[in-house]
Amino acid sequence: MKSEAAYKLGSGGYFGRRLADYAVNLKPELEGNSGILELLENLSDRLFTAFFAGASCIELSSSEVDDLKELIGVVVDFSASSQGTPLILDEKNRLYLQRYYQYELVVAAKLQALTKSNLAMCDVSMPLIHQITTHFSRLPENELDYQQLAVFCALKNPFCVITGGPGTGKTTVLSAILALTFQQDPECRILAAAPTGKAANRMREALSGELPNLRIESDVKDKLAKLPCVTLHKLLGYNPGTNQVKYDKNRPLAADLVVIDECSMISVELADWLCEALPENCRLILLGDKDQLSSVDTGSVMADICASGGKNMLSEELRRQLA
Repeated sequence: MKSEAAYKLGSGGYFGRRLADYAVNLKPELEGNSGILELLENLSDRLFTAFFAGASCIELSSSEVDDLKELIGVVVDFSASSQGTPLILDEKNRLYLQRYYQYELVVAAKLQALTKSNLAMCDVSMPLIHQITTHFSRLPENELDYQQLAVFCALKNPFCVITGGPGTGKTTVLSAILALTFQQDPECRILAAAPTGKAANRMREALSGELPNLRIESDVKDKLAKLPCVTLHKLLGYNPGTNQVKYDKNRPLAADLVVIDECSMISVELADWLCEALPENCRLILLGDKDQLSSVDTGSVMADICASGGKNMLSEELRRQLA
């Protein structure tokens, strides 16, 4: 299936010819240089093939980078802050369309800022987590339950990614996180969403199915039962007529915690919109299977976030808190 982004941009060959015309307009001495047209058409075809596959960039060889030198500052630039060229070549020789490069910068900056923020976290301990659901129990010393660990990390950090395949208990983890959050702060503004209507309905049904397993007061259970789960587009106030969203950095979401399920389906454009709409003091939890197929639109956000992490290990400080 062609991605929505590809439909908006047209074919790679057409885009390559437009780039060549653009280059000649800015640098008339390039007129008649058939090599420029061939180069740009080739790179455009490869970019659009990558878009169809869900990627947002292509990797260039050293010789291809050398071939582009004549076009630096015309149709391609190296600068992260440049917004004047259609293409961007980063320090790892990855070629982007300007818009997708800017999307990735926004997402990366927001997630890095979240990880370094000093948001007040839930006052939670492992004994509280052991008791929150019938699925959990206290383990022998030096043993870990990664579901309970995920709950602890999500409640103790402003940004958390929870990934696992089917049947690994992501819904159990999410229900425990939300129950403990409402238990400690009944007025917490929680927004829950998924990329599609089907995924949002599954999220709502799965949370409802976990309610009988939660060891919580009836008022907390009622809050969780009434929590809406909507599409990410609805959450952001998307207008298909203008391809714009209602909520952004100038009008952020009214939320203290945003939870997004099925994140493997989120495109880089949708991730950019989400990050722009997060208020300053808002926590973010992303859930999904990093090994599932990526979005039909451009970008594999969940897989890229998971791949960017270091070795899977627990710090001494975390081990102390888990004891």
